[in-house]
Amino acid sequence: MGRLPRITSRTDPATLIFGAAIVVLIVLSLWWLVFFHRSITSEDRMMRRSLVDASHLHALRLRVARKLPPAGVFATDDRFEVVQVDNATPAIAMIQAPWGLRARDRTLAALEAHVAGRRRMLTGEGVLLTGLLLAVVLMLYRLVRAERRFRDEIQEFLSRVTHEMKTPLAGIKAVLQVVEAGTMPPEQLPILASKALREVEREQQLIQNLLLAQRMRQRGKSVLVREKVDLSGMMTDVVGHRRELPGGDSVAFRLDVTESVHAWGDSAAVRAIVDNLVDNAVKYGGCQIAISVTARDTKAVLSVTDDGMGFESALAADLFKPFRRTQDAAGGRQGTGLGLHITRTLARRMGGDAVGRSFGPGQGATFEVTLPLANVEAAV
Repeated sequence: MGRLPRITSRTDPATLIFGAAIVVLIVLSLWWLVFFHRSITSEDRMMRRSLVDASHLHALRLRVARKLPPAGVFATDDRFEVVQVDNATPAIAMIQAPWGLRARDRTLAALEAHVAGRRRMLTGEGVLLTGLLLAVVLMLYRLVRAERRFRDEIQEFLSRVTHEMKTPLAGIKAVLQVVEAGTMPPEQLPILASKALREVEREQQLIQNLLLAQRMRQRGKSVLVREKVDLSGMMTDVVGHRRELPGGDSVAFRLDVTESVHAWGDSAAVRAIVDNLVDNAVKYGGCQIAISVTARDTKAVLSVTDDGMGFESALAADLFKPFRRTQDAAGGRQGTGLGLHITRTLARRMGGDAVGRSFGPGQGATFEVTLPLANVEAAV
């Protein structure tokens, strides 16, 4: 198949403002870290200078009083000790030769522990601030990318919807204009009516998908009913309806329903799932479409296989995302990119799931939906 919608890269004022704000935040954070580091260094110098000033003040008072205190812890201020000054034991301030005052080892250790604690606190807060800043930057970056991706997808989706709605209406209008003019031979009118009905069916399917997508976005207002749904009978009806549609004979349907399989779910939602799977197979499939309904353990399994375009196995998960579709760029396949997304969303809301498989481009594809299996024998 083809490729997924590509996100275009543009530079707009919002992106520039976002980038400038991030740069300012980073610079401001670094400036604050440097500022606090210098503040701690200045505080350390001031505390050591305070010790020196206090020792000089004590020494001056002792010299004025002509009194020499005993050696050991200074009684007036236990931050200092009286020592005999020599080359091995220097003093901060001299009382009288050879005695002086020196800061005690406990005092210096407490000062260093205080400064080290302040540095640890700064480091921890800096790491936390940096982590929070990086988290905020990452979240904002993801939001900006998501907003840009959503905007691009919406633009492409609107372009698809406009084309999808305009094309059938143009065909119907052309048929009505020919009928109104009365220039068409009577034997050709059934052919024109058949084409018009085909376009009406296409328009109806598109509108149904748009309404379902809107309902699913309003989770609180979209309520699915839990009831027993006859999958075997529903698939028989769908295939019969498809064969009766104009152009239905151009696709060969093979229905494999060997037993009556019932599932728990909302009948309208299940019908939408079936219509979308068959429509997807017709749109991208080709000529042979095999549909099967089976029971597997506690699950009812609905499988639709086509012999058409197929896809790379790596793209299987992306096919179920909204507004995503694989398309041959030269083929211009129709579609809004909502059918498979609606299918998986409805299946999961009813307790099931939807998956897609393919052996590669040009080798067809299989889409399988599982729903909770209902106990037929316990039915009332």
